[in-house]
Amino acid sequence: YLNIVKNSKHRITLSKFRLSAHDLEIERGRYDKKSTTPEQRHCKLCQINDDLIMEDEYHFLMICPSFNKKRDSLLEKIFKIFPNVRSMNLKDQFIWLMSQEHNICTIEIAKFISQSMELRTKELEKTLYKDCAQV
Repeated sequence: YLNIVKNSKHRITLSKFRLSAHDLEIERGRYDKKSTTPEQRHCKLCQINDDLIMEDEYHFLMICPSFNKKRDSLLEKIFKIFPNVRSMNLKDQFIWLMSQEHNICTIEIAKFISQSMELRTKELEKTLYKDCAQV
């Protein structure tokens, strides 16, 4: 993927995602002053709706409702190229996506992760700003 993804921002984000050097709660919880168990590292975007779901790479890429539109668009592009992937369960789709070497798929996955990480950051900043304004 390092040679396939030409957009440096997308390539860096994909690399960080694959190496677990990202800002998702599954990683943040390891380095907090009070280390939390993985099950306690909840997705802040889902938590807004009172859903306590562990935020890991799988949740981010395959499940988090905050990215449904972008994810649907990504998967439709991939299903057109590889229709059999549609019949896989989500865990297998995740593994397949993360091990993908097809140029178009890799570029689209990198783009999705990069754009979704940006969206996540903006949404969390809005929530933090709201919380601070209420104090």
